[in-house]
Amino acid sequence: MANLVEEVALLAYRDDNGRNTAPYLQWSLAGAALLELSLRGRVGVDDSGRVGVVDETPVGHVALDEVLTRVAGSNIGHIVSSWVQILSGTDIRTPVLEGLVDQRILTHDRDRLLGFIPVNRYHPAEASVEDEIRARLERALAHSAGVDVRTAALAGVIAATFMEKAAMPQHKFGEVNKTFKELGRAPEIKPIVEGVELAVNIFRSGSGSASVVVTS
Repeated sequence: MANLVEEVALLAYRDDNGRNTAPYLQWSLAGAALLELSLRGRVGVDDSGRVGVVDETPVGHVALDEVLTRVAGSNIGHIVSSWVQILSGTDIRTPVLEGLVDQRILTHDRDRLLGFIPVNRYHPAEASVEDEIRARLERALAHSAGVDVRTAALAGVIAATFMEKAAMPQHKFGEVNKTFKELGRAPEIKPIVEGVELAVNIFRSGSGSASVVVTS
């Protein structure tokens, strides 16, 4: 089963052209990493909203362990939104994508636009993994009651970082956003999901609400 950062990456990249369609992918991955570490009992959020390490044991995933090491090594008790902003400036995406390629879930093709602009494309090699993720999200959208916490966490990240069109392109934005926001309010994940949303909103307010950061 894919972890949350892998699920976000698989949803972000289009099957047909192999390009990223998530407008704030670095924020999505940062939030997914914190949520994954929280669900695995590695980090927690205290009553003041600050993130702390509960267990420094590596989880065995390059990107997640790098995030865990960074949080553990910080002398400042950052709140969730601050950590998301910090982590969004690091390269979480590359090790996540490389890991999916190593697992033969994605293929990596290098291309050039206009003959000179380098572009990385990631196409599905094992479509069943992404299909299962999308099927879970479809079920969550149709029947939001009783959704498992991992699916709720993924839904929360999607709503917090405007990934609705990338994750659920066949559905209306408002329909997905409303349901997935509600799922993201589950007690186990709410502090982190809200921090992710705040971090994205801070970035958007600083760079212009229409600005997006879609990169290959």
